[in-house]
Amino acid sequence: MRRLFFAVFLCLSTFALSQQKGPAEELPKLEHLSADQVNPQIDPCTDFYQYSCSKFFAANPIPPDRAAWGVAGPLQQWNETVLRQALEAAAAKKQGRTAVEQKIGDYWTSCMDESAIETASTKAFQAELKRIDDLKQKSQLVDQIAHQHSTIGNAWAVEDNATFAPLFGLSAIQDYDDAQKTVAQFDQGGFSLPGRDFYSKDDAKSQEIRKQYLAHIANMLKLSGEWKIVNKIFYAKSNHP
Repeated sequence: MRRLFFAVFLCLSTFALSQQKGPAEELPKLEHLSADQVNPQIDPCTDFYQYSCSKFFAANPIPPDRAAWGVAGPLQQWNETVLRQALEAAAAKKQGRTAVEQKIGDYWTSCMDESAIETASTKAFQAELKRIDDLKQKSQLVDQIAHQHSTIGNAWAVEDNATFAPLFGLSAIQDYDDAQKTVAQFDQGGFSLPGRDFYSKDDAKSQEIRKQYLAHIANMLKLSGEWKIVNKIFYAKSNHP
C-alpha cells in the first residue's frame, strides 16, 4: 500500500511541478497560410490529410520535450513565450509601473518564485514520502488520502468526478431516485494501472507489471525535468516494502 501511495504521489506531483516550467525565451518561427505548404505530389482526393500536412510534419518533427506537435504548436509556444516575457517584465519593473503592470507583476511574483520552488522541492518530497512511510495501519489511509487531495495541485476537480485524484474523485450530481436532491458521487481516480488487483497481487506476473510501472514513472520524471530532484529518493523507494 505504501508503494501505491508513493507511485500516485510522484505521478501527481510531477504533473503539478511540470506545469510550473516556462517556455523557451526564443520566439519560434510562425508559418503563414500559403499554397506552398501543400504537397503537390499527393492527390488531395486520395489523401487530403497528407496533401495538406505532410510537408509541414516532414519539416517540423515533434520536439523532444513535447508529447504532440502540429501546425498550432509554434503559435501556442509563441503566445506562451510573449506572455511570460510580459509578466516577467512587469514583475522586474519596480518604478513607474501602471496599475495593470503592478497587479500582473505582483501576482506573477507571488506564484512564480521558481528559484525558491527548486530549492524547496527536495525537502517537500521527503516530507511527503515520510508521511507515506509512517503508514502502519489501514485506519491511517483516510487522513493520508485527505492530505493528498488537499495538497496536490488540481487533484481535486469538483466538476470532474473522475479527476486524477488519489484513489477516488468526488463530485455532486442529482439523485437518480429524486431529482430534487443533490448527492455525492464517487468515482475512481488516481489508479494508473487498470484495477486493484494490479497493486495487491504478489504473483510473478503482477510483480513484473509493477516493476515495469515504476520504470515508466521514472521515465516520466526524466521527461518532465524533475528527475534530478527525486533520483535518489525514487530508487531508494522502488524496492521499499
